[in-house]
Amino acid sequence: MRKRIMIIMAMSSLDGQRSFGGVDSACQAHFHGLSEITDDKNDYIILAFNQKSDSPKNCDYKTINKHIRLFWYNYKRKTNKLDKIPNVIKNEMLIRSFIKKFNPDIVHSHLPQWHIKKYSNEIKIITLHQYHNICRTSVNLLNDMLHCNMIEPASIRSADIVTSVSEDLIHVINADMNIEVRYIPNAINDHYLHAKRQWKESERINMLMMGALSQRKRVMDALEVVRRLKAEHPTITLTLAGAFDSNLDFKRQCFSFIADHALQDNVHLPGVLNLGEIMQQMSQTHIALFLSEQETFGLAPLECLAAGIPLVTTKVGVFKWQTADFAKFGVDVVEIGDIPSIAQAVSSRIRSNIYDAGKNIHNFLFDNFSQKACAMKYHAIYASL
Repeated sequence: MRKRIMIIMAMSSLDGQRSFGGVDSACQAHFHGLSEITDDKNDYIILAFNQKSDSPKNCDYKTINKHIRLFWYNYKRKTNKLDKIPNVIKNEMLIRSFIKKFNPDIVHSHLPQWHIKKYSNEIKIITLHQYHNICRTSVNLLNDMLHCNMIEPASIRSADIVTSVSEDLIHVINADMNIEVRYIPNAINDHYLHAKRQWKESERINMLMMGALSQRKRVMDALEVVRRLKAEHPTITLTLAGAFDSNLDFKRQCFSFIADHALQDNVHLPGVLNLGEIMQQMSQTHIALFLSEQETFGLAPLECLAAGIPLVTTKVGVFKWQTADFAKFGVDVVEIGDIPSIAQAVSSRIRSNIYDAGKNIHNFLFDNFSQKACAMKYHAIYASL
């Protein structure tokens, strides 16, 4: 008998051309990986929320193939009588209506605030990309208290199966709630695995750092590295591809540092880039930096590696759990905040004049982190139920 599986996702884009990172990137990769699997035993209903809420329609329906149907809703949408209801309640009501209508055997949510409780006899799976305040962006005091103390624990406890993209989160959740959590890694967008870099020899050394620009990402460490290396490599440049968070003092600190050390020609701030712009930037990049102090996984540096860019990264997320694997493929994994080692790793790469991560790391990433490989791990759970 065929299983009906409903998956609740966050997706700002259906074609992969836009992503806001984190759970958005993970869900897009899961969706596209699922589309690559030949599956004659399950029917899928994808209920996706566009967190940007900029679709002309409140809901867009698409038949992906004979086994997958997609309903793509704006996260914030006008619903006449329900306009004054908070989005978390409004979307939970929509989820409940889908469960009542389609009667799925399995409901899999990528965020704990969606499908907070079971409404029928469905098997509930939840995937955690963050936990409490770990790698979660604070909204306000009341919202944070409701999420961390009520919604999240209630949603986790009502789940039959809990997975996480982070081994760090698994350790914390095990300690807090004493439940089994299965590790399933995030997947890399296949566009990066199939990237064709055509960088040319030049005097300018281009470095790239992707992701939110925040204290947690240790952007100041990257700026300090540029300052230290500028004398030896005057044409070194750093592109910070991302948006500053809401900490205006930190943003001012960064711009002051750039001005005080005359780095205006060495640091570029293009803002958030779409996929095409990122691919163009990657094609001109010699070295990728990722210097964060805390990550649930660390997808952005994997994307750079997948595109063939040599990487200098701190020992966080997947680079902490699998340090030996990445080090043997030539990735420079350094301690958090160790600016001398970071600068040394960058300088050594420049002197070696080798700006290709190599085929071996590409094969490793494809086998372990491709969209299809990671989707198959979820598929194995569905098949076991």
